[in-house]
Amino acid sequence: MKGYLQKTGKRTRMRVQRYFELDDTQLSSCRTKGSAPTWTVDVSDAILTGNEHTMELNIEIPDCKTISLYADNAHAFGMWMHALQVASSRKFEQYYKTKAVLGVGSCSVVKVVENVITGEQYAAKFIDKVRMGKRFGDHELRTARGVNHPNIVKT
Repeated sequence: MKGYLQKTGKRTRMRVQRYFELDDTQLSSCRTKGSAPTWTVDVSDAILTGNEHTMELNIEIPDCKTISLYADNAHAFGMWMHALQVASSRKFEQYYKTKAVLGVGSCSVVKVVENVITGEQYAAKFIDKVRMGKRFGDHELRTARGVNHPNIVKT
């Protein structure tokens, strides 16, 4: 799902229009269509609420903050609400079955996982963001998301 929504600005608290892209469970905010994202969040565990009267979509990200977005009309509100609800209900366990442990680090565990549909096996790194701390956890996630390799699965 892609399109323009309004969000409340950090400094001025006024609504500003931004281009949003929802790719699987990743919601990105861009200043304009085609520009690089200014931020991206994972909405897979988000709590969603909406107000059809004000066209407000609230996305509460666990261990983070609440993002308030505003649609221009009822149709856009309904489309975004539905897309965000689908994205927020996607869980890793819906796609992969956990198998054996390959390795353990101070803040993560690497396990063999199996795609429940194809049966293909992969290695998955599970990061304990609480033990790692938010700053280092975010860095680890940004690094992992920035790696493009055919043997790395991104969900």
